[in-house]
Amino acid sequence: MKLLEMGYQAEEKRQFPIPRFPLTLASYVLVFQTDDEWISGEGVSYAKLTMQPILDKLRSADIIVREFMSSDNKYMFALVSIAEKRQKMIAEIMGEYELIRLRLQKLDDEMNEIKGAGAWMHFQGHLAPHYEKSTEGTVFSSCQQQHIIHFLLNDVDERVLGPQLMQKEACEPGNSILEQLQIDEKIVDHFPLHQENKREWLEKFWVNSYANKQPIEDIREYFGEEIALYFAWFGFTLKMMWIPAILGVLVFAAQIISIQSGSVDNPFTPLFSLFAWGIFMTSEWKRLEIIYQNEWSLAEYEDKESDRREFVQNSKTYKRLNNITSKEEFYPDPIWRSIFLTASVTAVSGVIFLITLTTLGLEVLKSSLGSIEGGSEWIPRVIGTLLQAILILAFRWASEHLCEYFTALENWRFDSQYRNAYVSKLLSITFINEFFPIFCVAFLNNRYQPFGAYMGCPGSSCVDYLEIVVSIVFLTRLEFKKPSFPGIDHFFDSRVVDLGYILLFGSAFPLMILIFVATSIFELRGRARQLLFSLRRPLYRCSQTVGAWGIILDIIVIMSIVTQSAYICFTSNAVLYYFPNITIVVESQVDIPGDVDIACKRKLHEKSVFLDGLGEYDEERNVAFYTSDEGYAEYAQ
Repeated sequence: MKLLEMGYQAEEKRQFPIPRFPLTLASYVLVFQTDDEWISGEGVSYAKLTMQPILDKLRSADIIVREFMSSDNKYMFALVSIAEKRQKMIAEIMGEYELIRLRLQKLDDEMNEIKGAGAWMHFQGHLAPHYEKSTEGTVFSSCQQQHIIHFLLNDVDERVLGPQLMQKEACEPGNSILEQLQIDEKIVDHFPLHQENKREWLEKFWVNSYANKQPIEDIREYFGEEIALYFAWFGFTLKMMWIPAILGVLVFAAQIISIQSGSVDNPFTPLFSLFAWGIFMTSEWKRLEIIYQNEWSLAEYEDKESDRREFVQNSKTYKRLNNITSKEEFYPDPIWRSIFLTASVTAVSGVIFLITLTTLGLEVLKSSLGSIEGGSEWIPRVIGTLLQAILILAFRWASEHLCEYFTALENWRFDSQYRNAYVSKLLSITFINEFFPIFCVAFLNNRYQPFGAYMGCPGSSCVDYLEIVVSIVFLTRLEFKKPSFPGIDHFFDSRVVDLGYILLFGSAFPLMILIFVATSIFELRGRARQLLFSLRRPLYRCSQTVGAWGIILDIIVIMSIVTQSAYICFTSNAVLYYFPNITIVVESQVDIPGDVDIACKRKLHEKSVFLDGLGEYDEERNVAFYTSDEGYAEYAQ
């Protein structure tokens, strides 16, 4: 009998296995707060009464919901997923908004699929069998699935038959349904969840694979085009710095050998300064960016931005009727916009003036302490440079908060406008904060006396002092880089400033390029690990280019040409190795050709003979009192 029972139970388990959730479905998380009554099971739990209607509406809308309690019993996580059939229906509606794009299959002559070679188009249900599947084995990648879930939960279009978690009319202007639920404290938070299988694959072939190329296509599929373009740009700039890094090591070795002669100047410094690899780097990136645009069909992509929530809810935002579309639209108060823009310019200018004044004052102080008799000339300057590096970090922290505050006051309508305004302020202050102390040493010391005080370098040349300043400031910056991910713009900001050091002052401290390459290798993989394991998965964002950062890098490249030329002409004396007689032209008289010298002497002799023939002129006896008809002055005694 027991054998029969065991056999029956085994047969039952085989016929009715424990249901397993399909790993191909992505999940979006809604977080709910629990209370003591919920945990103990005694009394009425108001937290549970708040959560249950939301989950009931989700399930009634044919949405898969799984519930998990946190380990500390403080939160309840509801994992929301959608079946593939429902995904296709919603994706077709999203295709009308140009929000979902898929690649069509491309077959060779033997009817074998060629991965990544098909054309892109918006999703249409009747073409579903002809679309290329994602690397996760599904029609829609997990990133696209979460984009679909986010679209559904917010009831963007009534045709998707969403759960209607709350009426749109009940939402404050500018808030989506999920944002309003969070403001009303019905949910604690909401975010997309990582897909475990794909994350493990990316960890193996991206994060831990230092010797291989980045899987840009897989990064795009998992995070979206914006983040994929950033890592493609990061990897490209890293690859382009290998040759300058190797040459920089050779030039640095020549500097070490040249120290025996009393200075780090050497014949290779001008050649290394004139190595305008930055121009080649930016032009090649533009070429690669166009390739990505065509490969991902981004050339005709138009980002249809919606109004920022902060803009819509601002008290200085009003409504008016658009005469073209006959629809109401929001617009900022022009008077307050002008006032806040003026205040922003004033604040940024004030910070720049303060940084400039502080830098000049610190250089004067270092020169004064270094010129004391009996004291060391270098110790005060090294200590002062360390203090300068600390001030740079302090000004950097203050400028970020200042720029965020004033950009928020300016009340920009679109997210791109807000980002460009923030970046322009931050980069204006950052360039002065990071680079002016080095410019001061390279081009102002020994030539300029602010406040009537001497501001000079040890000895007659600033080359050795400049190398110490660049090395201390740059290494301090690398040590105190922020590891957090406040946004993709902060990733770009940090990287562009680092490239500014390399392009502008690489010749002053050539070893800096190799240090930068070494740290960039680990920084690239570290940021990849950070996105995969330390942070929430960001929502999908599409982008055609790297945006304003490409223009900023072009400006830095142009500045680098001027800076490197000025470094050769005014700071370094290494050009004398190639033009040893250039100082003779400047300090001695130029030899005059013989015929020119004789002609000049003849003219001087004729002048003296003419003046001697006129005799002495007596002003008291000869007074001009009238003019003749011919126009000559007549004199009389």
